[in-house]
Amino acid sequence: MSRKIFKISMVALVVAICFTLFVSCDQSSNNVPSFFSDEIVESETTFSNFNENDQGAYNSEASNASVLDFNLGYLGYIEMGYYPQTVAERKAVAQMSKVTDSTGYYYSTYDNEHYEKVSTPKVASLNPNTYEFSTQDTIENGQTYYFKVEKIRWDIYGRINALGQTVNLFLVSHNILDSSEFQASYGLATSDDYEIKDQNGQFTGIKANTWEYSTLRQYLNETLYNKMFTDEEKALIVAQDTNIDNIKDNISICTTATATGLKMFPTAQVTDYARVRNTFMDTNKKYYGNGRYWLRDAGNNTYRVQYYGSNATISNVGESVGAEYIGVRPTIILNASSTIQILTDSDNK
Repeated sequence: MSRKIFKISMVALVVAICFTLFVSCDQSSNNVPSFFSDEIVESETTFSNFNENDQGAYNSEASNASVLDFNLGYLGYIEMGYYPQTVAERKAVAQMSKVTDSTGYYYSTYDNEHYEKVSTPKVASLNPNTYEFSTQDTIENGQTYYFKVEKIRWDIYGRINALGQTVNLFLVSHNILDSSEFQASYGLATSDDYEIKDQNGQFTGIKANTWEYSTLRQYLNETLYNKMFTDEEKALIVAQDTNIDNIKDNISICTTATATGLKMFPTAQVTDYARVRNTFMDTNKKYYGNGRYWLRDAGNNTYRVQYYGSNATISNVGESVGAEYIGVRPTIILNASSTIQILTDSDNK
């Protein structure tokens, strides 16, 4: 395997930007059949129909120095942080520890790897025996599974501010790593608006699909951020502006504009671990293993949020904020002044 260490600099990235061509993606406009028959996408945005109004909205958003430059394309990937992903081999399970160690994970002497245990697998399907792991083994209810804690692959799409003064890297997890509701506590406050409820069950006056007060944002920044990264890795991460009262996120998710604007932005596979965490996975042969994942933008009412579909379309109508089966595909911004190892897919050939 040949790997190159790149010192990311202002000159190098600006040159890369100048020579990057926009890649048009031929996206399907068909709805994917699923058991969520009442949640089929009613309105879609694809790369091919990204209209002038959307472009104007994106340019307006991109005028903020903290927002992804529309013209940046795929640069490669890095491996950083850890999360449970691939189902354990039987031999690894046979030599698994009975209790967790200081890492909070189980340890197998078979391969000297750490694992997370799931005793009550839950798949987001009304039809049993339709979900398989990447090993093609059927996921069975009532079974105990272990998942290897592995390095996370982050796809790099580049990042530069509007004035060209600061260059960082914009990273999106290659796979859907988990799932979560967008907002756990909400209800119909008026005839028109759904609002977040406080810990006493009282309405707060905040719309249920508001990102900065969402359960998902809290889960990402308080739970996943600390679970995924070491202190040394956290030091490389640049907090993302949310454009809301100086609120920043160490880890976030894509906006609709960013997901639409990123070149070569693919659908995402659901990891083995996420498949038993109630994450929706497409079982249609053409899209098998792809999932849906949350975007930050509001849907067509105050209890819906947009999501990226398993067939490379964006649901503008969105899904209920309380849906637990929509996947999580995190984003982070990396300080590019440090020397990091950027890989390309050719390195694995």
